[in-house]
Amino acid sequence: MLTSAAPASRSFAVAFVATLLAAAAAASAAPISWQLGPTFNGPNGFQAIQTNGTLVEAGNLGSEAPLMVSGINFVPVDKLNQGFFGSGSPGTSNANWNTIIDSTDWHGTNVVLPNFFTGLIPGNTYQAQLFASDSRTCCGFRTQFFSDGLGNNSPTITQNTFTSVIGTFTADAATQALGLTAFQNNPILNAYVLRDVTMPEPASAALLALASVALLRRRRAA
Repeated sequence: MLTSAAPASRSFAVAFVATLLAAAAAASAAPISWQLGPTFNGPNGFQAIQTNGTLVEAGNLGSEAPLMVSGINFVPVDKLNQGFFGSGSPGTSNANWNTIIDSTDWHGTNVVLPNFFTGLIPGNTYQAQLFASDSRTCCGFRTQFFSDGLGNNSPTITQNTFTSVIGTFTADAATQALGLTAFQNNPILNAYVLRDVTMPEPASAALLALASVALLRRRRAA
């Protein structure tokens, strides 16, 4: 009986380790390169939303209904799981954008959320634009930065400056972690836009170029 039990124990141990490895892979944190983005307040502030690459997801943290801005559908999400509050309008000429930014989600502690972005394709490159603002008199002076959970931090923003933050990463799994750190341990987020900015491989780019030339010739011949 001892002889037959040993292989079963080993099989259980192997399965347990495989489960742990799968769980670790599921909550992935690829390195993120950070930079400050454009400001998103003032009459044309809604035009700060980046439109390069292919839209993957646009999240609206706070609103009860989807809102369209410049052809982008911002879907309500509750990523920080703390509650919403009115943080002040950016004063743009786009009513939907004003509503999105004036509704803010917050977290009671600085946090790294292991699966903030989901549905990613490993090997593809993504760009996340993050919008975090609070222009209330009480709190506009607070500072905040984002991270990838690996020690790569974004530039620090002051919440009443309406300055977006852009992070670029190459996915190594179907999910991506995002960290939020703020003065007084109250990080916030109003909205985000995730775009796939993967550059086509050289061979694919060459085929696209040839197809474009062929199409142009056909149009000229017609």
